[in-house]
Amino acid sequence: MKVLKPVVFYFLSFLLFSFNNILNAQIEFNGPAILASETSIDFKQLDLGNKAEQKIELKNIGKNALSIKSVKADCDCILAQLPKTPIAPGKSSVLVLRYEAKKPGKIKQTVVVTSDAINEPILSIKIKGNVGAKL
Repeated sequence: MKVLKPVVFYFLSFLLFSFNNILNAQIEFNGPAILASETSIDFKQLDLGNKAEQKIELKNIGKNALSIKSVKADCDCILAQLPKTPIAPGKSSVLVLRYEAKKPGKIKQTVVVTSDAINEPILSIKIKGNVGAKL
């Protein structure tokens, strides 16, 4: 039993060390790759007719330039201002989303960002909240 304890200890230490290295490893992409600062927006409570804006950082974590091909929303209540030039490796750009509260009720929309990213060519951003009647 005395011999088994050090073996188990070393084995568990090796597993813990290996697992820690896996968690801390950075994934490298040989092409363009996208990372969004947020994929969920909560506008909470808005009054009818009001507008809300959210800026989302889009970072290129790949090794080649990242091109945003399109940004499409579920409804015409969302206006998207997208980056016009490719995003260089390691650099970021800002996607601006503006929501106009046109009718009362729950907000449950999706904005789809299409790019040439190899890790996530179709990125979905969920928008939620509630629009109350104007007082």
